[in-house]
Amino acid sequence: MGCRKALLLALFISALGSGCTQTPGGDAIDAEFLYLANCANCHGPRGTGGTGIAPAHQANAFIESGSRGEIKQVIRKGRSFGEKRYKEFASTMPSWEGKLSEEEMDALVGYLKGL
Repeated sequence: MGCRKALLLALFISALGSGCTQTPGGDAIDAEFLYLANCANCHGPRGTGGTGIAPAHQANAFIESGSRGEIKQVIRKGRSFGEKRYKEFASTMPSWEGKLSEEEMDALVGYLKGL
């Protein structure tokens, strides 16, 4: 394999594990950055919880067994206290509708499923 092919293969493999997805326009979305910027304050920087504000995403039954559509709907609409699965946490889940694009929400769902 030539050097150029090896370099392209290495770049492709690194992109697969980077948490980046593509928008329909071809722009890369860094799902890990989105998570850290929008979710980590409540759910912990690696989804491990521990903040006392919201549940962990790692080893979370809803994240593991919920469909991508169900998880995206929670990101989109949030959850009021009465709708929450984990009532031991005092805060509600905010809605990200209008703040994140559909593609960004899809990227976050993929990131959550990979934690």
